[in-house]
Amino acid sequence: MRSAISGEFLTSSALWTLVLIFCCLLLTTFIAYRSTSELIEDNAWVLHTQEVLEQILEISTNVRTAEGRQRGFLLTQDNKYLDNYQETIREINSHLQALKQLVADNPARKIEVQELQKLIEQRIFIMGEVLDTYKNEGVEQGKQKLIHGGGLTVMRQITVLTDKIKSEEKQLLKKRSLRSNQSRDFALRGLVIGAIFTTTLVFFSYYLLVIDLRRRQQNEKALANARDNLEEKIQERTQELEQSNRELQEFAYIASHDLQEPLRKIQIFGDRLKLKAADQLDDSALDYLGRMQSSAKRMQNLINDLLQFSRISANTNAEGFLQVDLNLVLQDVLSDLEGSLEHYGGVVAVDHLPTIKANPLQIRQLLQNMLSNALKFHCPGVPPEVNVHWHNQTKFSDIENAEKYYEITISDNGIGIDQQYADKIFVPFQRLHGKNEYDGTGIGLAICRKIIEKHHGYIHVLPAPTGHGTRFVLCFPAF
Repeated sequence: MRSAISGEFLTSSALWTLVLIFCCLLLTTFIAYRSTSELIEDNAWVLHTQEVLEQILEISTNVRTAEGRQRGFLLTQDNKYLDNYQETIREINSHLQALKQLVADNPARKIEVQELQKLIEQRIFIMGEVLDTYKNEGVEQGKQKLIHGGGLTVMRQITVLTDKIKSEEKQLLKKRSLRSNQSRDFALRGLVIGAIFTTTLVFFSYYLLVIDLRRRQQNEKALANARDNLEEKIQERTQELEQSNRELQEFAYIASHDLQEPLRKIQIFGDRLKLKAADQLDDSALDYLGRMQSSAKRMQNLINDLLQFSRISANTNAEGFLQVDLNLVLQDVLSDLEGSLEHYGGVVAVDHLPTIKANPLQIRQLLQNMLSNALKFHCPGVPPEVNVHWHNQTKFSDIENAEKYYEITISDNGIGIDQQYADKIFVPFQRLHGKNEYDGTGIGLAICRKIIEKHHGYIHVLPAPTGHGTRFVLCFPAF
């Protein structure tokens, strides 16, 4: 008892130590993440400020370059200067647009850039007037316009405004750099403290785990002995269950045989009575006799279905599965149902079906039940139409360990099934219609589901795509 309490304490201590280590790692990771995020953000703002300064410098330089190329054209009348002047004006406009995008999130700076744009446009307009005067009135008039046109005053205003923006951006850059350094220092201190604390906890946890490991090694031997004893008991219980299952199967077979024998006699005596004394019985007696024989027949069918259901449930041997060509099985089933097809005027359209690994008799029973139901539950006055299709799939969530499976769809144009009863129809003896409307024992679909489950597959029911009828989807793993 004392050892158990001590072991429990060690395990609890080791667990809490691991939890603390995990929390420290989380905290350290969080600090590193936050610090890195802040550094990235600060660096992004630093880069943003540098881009603003670069655009301001480019604008100032290009305005002066435009002035120089204008003067060069006036002095030399060389069109090369004029072409370069036009190119510089385009570059100024391009840099102005870039600067406006950079300061779009800063209302105060945005107003200053708009003011700068107006001054530059005014300066460009004055330079354009000088060139127009030169072209229209001559060189001397152009020079006079250059001297007295007011361009120098506007240029001073541009210089003052750009210097103001650059000064403010440099101050902002200084603040952001300081903040970045503070974030880095905080991150380093946090990481160092977290590393020291985590290392201490790791060594303490290692000590506790070593003690716990030794205790576990001692207990494993006792657990191994207990496991061996448990396996022996499980084998004994399994053998007892198998023996009990065999006895139940034998009992079911004998009971069904003993039950069917009186039923056969009831049917035989009923047939003889109807044959020999039909003219001596009134209509009421004949009706009772017919009901008696009908009930006996239904009872016999029910016993046969129960026996079939019991046999399928007891058969768990998958090693007896064979390669079954579904096309051949379906041909045999359709041959058996030829009378029903002619009676109802039904049509069955079938794809070329795959070959699967299965129990041939059970697969035949499955298809027989499915097609019989499709013909039986048809709309009054409407010939039944049944379609059997299939296709490959790569995954199905309800089939374990099946990378591929075959999906076989059986759809009809019958009375359909309300989706709220989609699971109920696979339960034995569950009927959605009265016995007088449609005959049957209410166990056919339960047999179908049991067969599918024995083949490690899945079956479900959906509304037909046309909105009328039923669509059953049968999924078999492609082993």
